[in-house]
Amino acid sequence: MQTHVIEELYLLVATAFRLESKAFDYELWMDQIHSMIMITRELAQKYGADEEIVIIATLLHHFSALKGFAGKAESSLTPTEGADALLSRLGYPEDRIQRVKNCFGDKSVKKDHTEASVEEILMVDAKAFAHIQALASLFHDIYENMGDGLDEGLTRIRGKLQRDWRNVSAQGKEVYKEKYEKIVNAIR
Repeated sequence: MQTHVIEELYLLVATAFRLESKAFDYELWMDQIHSMIMITRELAQKYGADEEIVIIATLLHHFSALKGFAGKAESSLTPTEGADALLSRLGYPEDRIQRVKNCFGDKSVKKDHTEASVEEILMVDAKAFAHIQALASLFHDIYENMGDGLDEGLTRIRGKLQRDWRNVSAQGKEVYKEKYEKIVNAIR
């Protein structure tokens, strides 16, 4: 595993987020990214996926949410192009860059998960599970950042979790079914 790439990306993402956010938002983000990294590690073992690929994709997923993705000079790049530029600069092998880019967004994963790699499927599942695991971040986003009222916010949170769940693979549903049901029932 090329831990130097993961370490450099983690520092880059954490620093960029710290510069763009309030202290409270930074703590919530750290909770969310730590949850997602733990989830991707757990699922990589269960799914037989390449852990390095999914951790890098996780970091880049969070980095793409920041303004000026991949730095000011590359702010016009798409997230996939930004990932390519960043990973190339870090000396990451081209064949592995392509695998990261393939799972960077869930748009390429069809609803029935055909023609998707195990890493792409894992990333769709991990994003959904991160909302369940780091629920405080989702609540903060809905109530603080979007300014929703109580009922409107709960409706939006339930809707988000249900949309995420519809895209989760059958294998993922087996892993997280009990936790998902408890969370959804608790916010009714």
